[in-house]
Amino acid sequence: MAQSMLIGSYLYKTMMPLFKLLNQDNIHAAIPSSLLYPLVVSYGFVPQQGPYWVLDEMKNNHTKRYTEPLQGKQVTIYQFAHSYCTGSYNLLTMQSSPCPRKKVISSQQQKCRYCKKTTGFHPAFDRLPHKHLSPQQQSYNQLPHDVYLAYFIPGIIKVGIAYHHRLYTRLLEQGAQAALVIQESDNAYEARKLEKAIATLGLQEKIKKHQKATWLAHAPYQSAVAREQLIKTREKIYSQLGDRIAYIPTIYEFQSTYWPSGIPSHVSIGPYFPSKVKGKVIGMVGSLLALKTSSSKCLLLETQPRLGKLLVEFH
Repeated sequence: MAQSMLIGSYLYKTMMPLFKLLNQDNIHAAIPSSLLYPLVVSYGFVPQQGPYWVLDEMKNNHTKRYTEPLQGKQVTIYQFAHSYCTGSYNLLTMQSSPCPRKKVISSQQQKCRYCKKTTGFHPAFDRLPHKHLSPQQQSYNQLPHDVYLAYFIPGIIKVGIAYHHRLYTRLLEQGAQAALVIQESDNAYEARKLEKAIATLGLQEKIKKHQKATWLAHAPYQSAVAREQLIKTREKIYSQLGDRIAYIPTIYEFQSTYWPSGIPSHVSIGPYFPSKVKGKVIGMVGSLLALKTSSSKCLLLETQPRLGKLLVEFH
């Protein structure tokens, strides 16, 4: 009898997680194990053509990673409780790779420890001893980096840095409405030093994601205002730090890439990201996906924190 009870207890402990996963009340958690649809792991943009998603198709112990254009596509997006690792990124080749272990991770993370170590990037590199940085980041930091100003709405301009060959991509990923380059630096350390000097003049270095959706819904983009504020901010910086920067006249604007079919007259912010949502992709600003739903509303959905836990079905 005692032995039977021990065996029963063992089976209960080992099988119960599986029963819970397959329970109909937890169907969205069960979807990833059945690999019905591709997993959304990243996003990007093709200038003038619109957004795309980077997708992992996991079948038969093999993961295929590919990109899929989104503009004008009819999609159903499923969200579930579990998050998969989004894989690693090669800083030097700018290529991403799927997680070889298909690791399920905490929803507060997007990479498992293996893929995080493989990527080897630390954003606070300037505060760490050189020897504590990964070999790939040591090489990456010696590459040319740009210091930029990114405009979001009137009165909100962010200063930041980006690898020179990723500048345009980086600005699009953040959802900047317009931008200009303050300085093209020889390496990341020079760029970071100038970035911090500019921040002391009152510019922000970070923008919270939830703010961007509110701004899009309530502050339509005005090109003339954006250009004027960027120019005035550049003049202010030049007056204070002119001996440290070069004059670069180009101003970038991104509306034709975010909204290839035109900017909608009204957008709504979803109170939460639903477990299932269906609609037509009409644009994307940074990681904010714009879906036209059956009710003809343009719904803004923040996808970045949910990379690795969204499945997409194309119709």
